[in-house]
Amino acid sequence: MSEADQSGATGDFGSNSGTRYGAAGSAESTDTGKNSFDGTREKLKGFANAQKDAGLDQVESLAEAAHKAADSLDGKNAGIAGLLHEAADGLDRMSHSFRDRDVGEIYGTLHDFARRQPLTFMAGSFAAGLLLARFLKTSGEKTRRPEPPYHPSPSL
Repeated sequence: MSEADQSGATGDFGSNSGTRYGAAGSAESTDTGKNSFDGTREKLKGFANAQKDAGLDQVESLAEAAHKAADSLDGKNAGIAGLLHEAADGLDRMSHSFRDRDVGEIYGTLHDFARRQPLTFMAGSFAAGLLLARFLKTSGEKTRRPEPPYHPSPSL
């Protein structure tokens, strides 16, 4: 065996260079991956905030419709009109509160509420799911094309 083989210089050089280049390559790929992930995260945050704003616009229009419905009931049934006004005011307050906040903050608030009041959170989630399902069902019915009536052909 030669001295180079006994000292492992050739093997050490090869493994050190592999480690050195591997570490540099790994660091570069980690930075590239991190930058890509951060860019994607920012795009998703922007998309989520845009969707939040669109949803809050819908909530505000719902509150406005509830106020109009309550106004039309004022003379006929003041009790129900008052309840509708209170509900619409609550929707307005919630909308304005959420509009000034980031999606991450809203998520944190909901997460904390779910920890403190799990049954209330689950009941609210269930009710929201039912309302969403009902909304999607009715909106889907409006976009469906009517099927032509069935006319059996006469027998020959």
